[in-house]
Amino acid sequence: MVKWEEIVLRGAALERLAGEHWKMAVYTRPFGRDLICEAADVEFAQDAQIPYHTRQHGYETVLLLSGCAEVTLYGKCCTLEPGDLVEIEPFMPCGFHFLKDSVVRVIAHGVDMARICREGGRIHEAYPAGEQRAALLNELYQAEGIRLLVEPVAERVEKTALPEVSAKGSGQEIFPLHGVTCRLRVGRWQIGGKAEAWEYGMDAGKTLSCPGTAPGPSLFMVCDGSAEVETGGEKRSVKSGDLLWLAPYQAFSLTAGDAGAALLDCHCSATLLRYLEEWEAAQAAPESGVRQADLAAQNRSPLQGLE
Repeated sequence: MVKWEEIVLRGAALERLAGEHWKMAVYTRPFGRDLICEAADVEFAQDAQIPYHTRQHGYETVLLLSGCAEVTLYGKCCTLEPGDLVEIEPFMPCGFHFLKDSVVRVIAHGVDMARICREGGRIHEAYPAGEQRAALLNELYQAEGIRLLVEPVAERVEKTALPEVSAKGSGQEIFPLHGVTCRLRVGRWQIGGKAEAWEYGMDAGKTLSCPGTAPGPSLFMVCDGSAEVETGGEKRSVKSGDLLWLAPYQAFSLTAGDAGAALLDCHCSATLLRYLEEWEAAQAAPESGVRQADLAAQNRSPLQGLE
């Protein structure tokens, strides 16, 4: 029997944490030795800030679900709108200022985000203000490789000027295929070579499937529309905002609803960019005799239906 409550993550958080100006709902724990696919929603009150800082470890994909925010990256600042995404890498100076009550979804790899926030929340609860709180938070940050920086006089730029910012509907590369448009939202080079993040814009009734050969988990987010997920001979409808957690070696399929769907593949371990580039080149030169199945095998692509 399929345990849908462990697959479709909708509202029922594993843990809820809170700080001075934020509330966090944790949906998945970091998986495996590499601590991949931790997912949480964080609510920020209007005018709340994440101070300008760097961190030594971990990669964070920050997706603005609602509200409005300014992000500052290495001295450049732009405004984020719902659907925009920011990829934060180690040692990258960054900070956020929330212009409205906002919610962000954070997908973290290589770091236990909730553990750090849990400890910070305990300090805030025990010491609402004062030098002792500041000293304890500083000790926590130092232990976790986080360094607070002086806020720069940032240059305001367009989102397109910052390669770490992926605006809604955009992609570093875009591949229009039969019934699905694949947009590269985060490149492998931005996640330490471990994975890629893709958005699949699927026409109504389009199906993508995975035979269950992936050694790591799959984490999808329904960005727009609705879809049906099938696994273990059972089906369940999912809607915009839902997270889908599929365990290692779990076979599944995703079918877009009547109005289509946009799904974010948050941790694609396959070299899908290379596969799509090679397949596009093979289509342009059919005399090469290159077969799609061979390319898929070479690039460890578990998804079927991308043709």
